[in-house]
Parts: sequence; structure tokens; C-alpha cells
Amino acid sequence: MWEKHFPNVKLIDNEVNRGHNHGYADLDNLVFNFCKENNIEWLCKSANDIILQESFLNNEIPEADFYYLNGIGYGGMVKYDFDFTKILYEDFYPQTNLYFINVSKCDYLNNQEYLDKTYNHLQTIENYNGKIWEYISGWSCEDFLKNCIQRNNLSKYHLIPEEKYLYLLKIIKDNLIHDCSHKNLMIEGICHFAYPNQPIIQI
Repeated sequence: MWEKHFPNVKLIDNEVNRGHNHGYADLDNLVFNFCKENNIEWLCKSANDIILQESFLNNEIPEADFYYLNGIGYGGMVKYDFDFTKILYEDFYPQTNLYFINVSKCDYLNNQEYLDKTYNHLQTIENYNGKIWEYISGWSCEDFLKNCIQRNNLSKYHLIPEEKYLYLLKIIKDNLIHDCSHKNLMIEGICHFAYPNQPIIQI
């Protein structure tokens, strides 16, 4: 499909598929490293179920090294005692289904040695349930991305304006939404359209 619409597209594939969690981290590294090796300054990561309205392209945004959507669900709000202002200014958990990052200002994205070590460890666990975070604290692509931004001191900009984000937090709390990826919510011209047979809610 990509080659049909973009004749000059460069398709990159990984010969090894290490499953749901490690597989995602491996693919992210593959694209990130390709950019580094070919002096490509900016990388836009988007999932295949992300919809961008034309209005998104007209949003005025300040200059930054990293543009993102913060991921938070009901459970993530508990540790802040549902203090929306505190969440607004202190919580940083960037979603990995859509972001823009200045690769030229980064050292690496995911630590390959750590990925290999943890993958090998999981192979030794009997009846592994696939939920890596239950076995290894802090293992998530979101945490890896956050660490990359903080380690490289990148300036960042949240693509949801403060007032709208506060409204989103209220919706999450009032509706007990535990999923932190804002599925089927259209916000600032961006929608994680995970459920195509369900309606989209405009925020």
C-alpha cells in the first residue's frame, strides 16, 4: 500500500519477530537507527490506526525537539490523588503510537543490550503470560521513549492544549477509563481509531 501511494518509500523490515513487546521495541529501534545512520533529522512514528484530520496540519505549535501525546488512564491518576494540575505539570508518559522526534539530538532510543538480556530472561520463565511489566518493572516502550527524551534533555511539546487536556482528564476520571491511549477520541485533529465499528467522540 505504501509503495503504491509513495513510489520512493523505503520499506524496512526485521527478519526476526520477537513478539508483542520486544517486537515493537525492535521495530522502533530499526527505524530510529536507520534515521541516525542516514542523517535523517526528524522521525514521525505513527500507528496504522491513527487518523489525522487536515486541521491537525494547521495547528500552531512552538519549536521543540519532541512532539507527543501524553498517555494517562484512571490508574495513572491515582498516584496524583486526581490532582489535575499536578498531573498537567508533573506527569510525563509519552504515547508511542504517534510522536515526532529530532533524532539528530538523541543517542539511541531503546537500549539493545537491555532488550536482548530481558528477552533471553523471559524465555526461561515457565507459562509466561506475555505481560512483561508483571515480571520486569519499568519495561515498556513508553518508559523507554520517556527515558530517551530525559536522557538527551530534549525540549518537548504536548500536542493537546492545557485546557483541553484538563477536560480530557475529567472525562477519564468520570468514566473510569483505564486505557491510557485515548482510543476513539478525536483530540486536536488526532484520533487513535482502534475500534472502527464504534463511534468517535470529539473532545
